[in-house]
This record gives sequence, structure tokens and C-alpha cells, in this order.
Amino acid sequence: MIKVVLKGETHISRKDLKEEIRLLDEGFDKLVLEGSESREKIQLVNFWFKLSFFLLRTILVRLFYTKKIELLEKAKEKEIEVFRTRKSNYEIVENTPFLVKILSQ
Repeated sequence: MIKVVLKGETHISRKDLKEEIRLLDEGFDKLVLEGSESREKIQLVNFWFKLSFFLLRTILVRLFYTKKIELLEKAKEKEIEVFRTRKSNYEIVENTPFLVKILSQ
């Protein structure tokens, strides 16, 4: 049996969100959402890195991003398995250039 996977976006327009919800109604088996599975505690080592992203998110995200809650609710309703693209957000820090790592400490 073929499994059908939908990659949901967290930075989508309202129109795109409605389209993804419509697609979930058509019968997807899995939903993959961008983001981490768990929230890790803020460590002093990556405090500045997290602070800069927090400020960016606070200012810009509220203007352009939609909430993924509607997509998650639809996936639960349809009993669609939900996955995340990474285990934790620390993977982002691990994969940044050396200079960014130094500046974030």
C-alpha cells in the first residue's frame, strides 16, 4: 500500500493553509511539519543565538505567518500521523557556520 505524505508549512498564507487543510481532507497518511519535536531549555552557550531569532520571530512572524494549529487539528481529526523535521532546535545551532557559533556565545 502506498503511503501519502504531506509536508505542511508554518510560514504560509491563509490561502495556502486552506489548501493544505483541503488536501488533508482528501486522505493523507502522514503530515510532516517544520520544527522540532521537543522544546529544549535555553543554555547560556546559545542564549544570544536564541535571543536574536526570538526577536526576529516576534517582529516579523506575527505579520506574515499563520498558525499551524488548524493544520494539526485537522490531522488529529483525520487520524493522520504527524512528524517533525528535526528532533530539537539545537540541530540548527550545530549546523551553523563557525563564525555564527562564536558570535552566539
